[in-house]
Amino acid sequence: MRAGTNWRRRIVTTSLGLAVFGAIGLAAGSWWAADYLTSPYHRAPGARPEGSGLVCEDVTLRTADGLDLAAWVVLPKEGARGTVLVFHGIQGRRRADRLEFLVRSGFRGIAVDLRAHGESDGTRVSFGWNERHDVEATVAYARERWPGEPLAAWGESLGAAAIVYAAQSTAELDAVVLESLYDDIGSAYANRIRLHLPRMLWPFAWAPRLMLEWRFDLDRDLLRPVDYVPRFDPWRLLLARGAEDRRVGLEEFESLCAAAPGAESIVLPHCTHHNLMGCAGSAYAEPLVAFLESRLAAR
Repeated sequence: MRAGTNWRRRIVTTSLGLAVFGAIGLAAGSWWAADYLTSPYHRAPGARPEGSGLVCEDVTLRTADGLDLAAWVVLPKEGARGTVLVFHGIQGRRRADRLEFLVRSGFRGIAVDLRAHGESDGTRVSFGWNERHDVEATVAYARERWPGEPLAAWGESLGAAAIVYAAQSTAELDAVVLESLYDDIGSAYANRIRLHLPRMLWPFAWAPRLMLEWRFDLDRDLLRPVDYVPRFDPWRLLLARGAEDRRVGLEEFESLCAAAPGAESIVLPHCTHHNLMGCAGSAYAEPLVAFLESRLAAR
């Protein structure tokens, strides 16, 4: 009896030890994952926008919650048909190429380093939720500087989510381009887990998500762009996705389109999640310019 009791005791002790060790490992891994997913991306911008037909200004914008944002304002020398605000994706920064494209197309542009990116203040990424303040500050700056003129916003991934969450300021814009936008944070998180973790770890993916919500006060019930898209006039909305995008699947894209019936949509063959303009070239540039021209002219 004593030998059997000792054997069972060793099994229980070992099992408890393994459970404690596993729980500690899961908590540590979740803590690390939460840090990684929200980590800042402070990098100096690349080459400044340049060309004989433009003027580039460095400006600093102040958000309602007290952060300074670095931005470029690029002006065509011959006047503009309106202003387009450009917001990058996660681990991105303001880039010259989109501003140069806008100037060549007859628009002025403002490109901002979102918080925790580029040369802007901030220590954490919040998947567009707190970045909405950055969009609001940029909209306010443009409206004050060019009152009464046509105004559009163009966001990629994180930047698109920030535009949507800032719907109180952006829903009245003359045109809005949402590129590579997730429909809700749950699907966005699941898609990234499938990309970056082996299948055997998928059942434990709930732990980093809960750690994110707890550590950084992110409410997943609020992080649902599909709930905000209906606030926009669909005629003034363009949704774009790369056909090979594994971060925003076709089902999620169709969910966004269904939430804004009548919005223009475009799926670009062979393109993934990032840099649709660089991937598709004129196949994206031409319908994008046509969309901006028609909406900004019709204000």
